[in-house]
Parts: sequence; C-alpha cells; structure tokens
Amino acid sequence: LDPARAVPSDVDDFVAFVATLAENYFARPNYVTVGGRSYLSIFDSTFFVRELGPDGARAAIAAARRWLRDHGHRDLHLAAIEPNAATLPLVRDVGFDSVTHYVLLPDWKGPFEQDYREYAERRAGEWASFGERSGLPYMPSVAPGWDASPRGADFGDRRPDKYPWSPVVTGEHPALFADALRRARAFRSPRTVDDPLVMIASLNEWSEGHYLEPDERFGYGWLEAVRAR
Repeated sequence: LDPARAVPSDVDDFVAFVATLAENYFARPNYVTVGGRSYLSIFDSTFFVRELGPDGARAAIAAARRWLRDHGHRDLHLAAIEPNAATLPLVRDVGFDSVTHYVLLPDWKGPFEQDYREYAERRAGEWASFGERSGLPYMPSVAPGWDASPRGADFGDRRPDKYPWSPVVTGEHPALFADALRRARAFRSPRTVDDPLVMIASLNEWSEGHYLEPDERFGYGWLEAVRAR
C-alpha cells in the first residue's frame, strides 16, 4: 500500500467510525441488512487486519458491537472484502461474518488481454473455495468488465506492466454479464447465511471499465442485465 494512502486506525477510531454510521445511516428504513443486521463491508480487509494486527482487529470489532448493543442499535453483519491468502483463514476468528470481493474478474498475474467469458467462468469456479478456506459464508462478486487503462494518464509516458495498464478484460457484453449474475444467484456457499447478497462492482466506475450506467455501446444493457438477472 502506498504510504500516502494509509489510514492509521485503532480500537477507539473504529468504534467512532461505526458509531457515526449507526447514528446517520443504520437506522434508515432502506439500509441494507443481512439476517436482520446492518451490513457493513471493509475494503481492504487485509490492510485492516495488518494495520491493527489480528488481536487489535478482533478487539476493535468486538468493541464496535458492544457500542451498538449499548446504544440500542442492531448488530453488524461485517463482510471482509479482498482478504489475501494469508488473511483469509483469520477473518472468522477476528470477527467478520462473511467474505466477498470488490472486482473478482481479472487475473493480476495473467496475460495482458483476458477474455470476459473465460475469466468470469473461472472466477465463479473459485467462489466455494473462499467459503471453505475462511469458514464463513461467501457472497459472490460479479463485474461487467475491467479496463483501468484510462487511469494511466497519472503515469505520464510510462507504461508499467501492472495496474492500471494491465490486465485488460475484453469481450465484455451485457448478455455475458447476465450469465455471470445468474451463476451468482444460483451459487450456494458452503457456509450459509440468511438473506445472502450478490456484489456488483460497480454502478459508475467508468475509469476502471466496470459500470452499470448507460453508455454509447450498449445503452441500458448493463442495467437491463441486472433487472433480468
């Protein structure tokens, strides 16, 4: 992680963060819940656990749950986004309730150009393993595409063989996205949860090529794929 993007935290800071969310958002009637608990995800859970350490992360999550209980708020359903291989076995003990991803589509160590159909099917085949290795329910993550090269302007004339220039997913189409959504809806995690969700990245991430908003190529196709699912 770039040090400039690091956000120091501790138990008190995390409790204050959750308290702010509870007081301003959790009580709203349209706030998303899972199993009757307020849904909250941490991106990136790997950095969260690394910043506080496993013991500190466990203490922070437990303290936040106590604060919610003591102040009359419903409990959290806390999702770990993007736990790496070392963090994945820790998230249950730390206090998370489920695992998911932000954009689980490109292979960061794969070729420059990657086919949407192939990689969407490949990623779907990995979903169950995240539940098995974490001991938690896995909520599938589906994206309509991936191409972050528009962000490359920040690099000037350099073309590094990594984000944002590489990889690029090609061959995306609303029909293939709809297929991916159907697989996600049909998926049953090895560990179950009431009211499971399917994560879609994203509504409007134009600069990384995963968005649902209307465009000149497909019109309302991405949104229609979600509606049809």
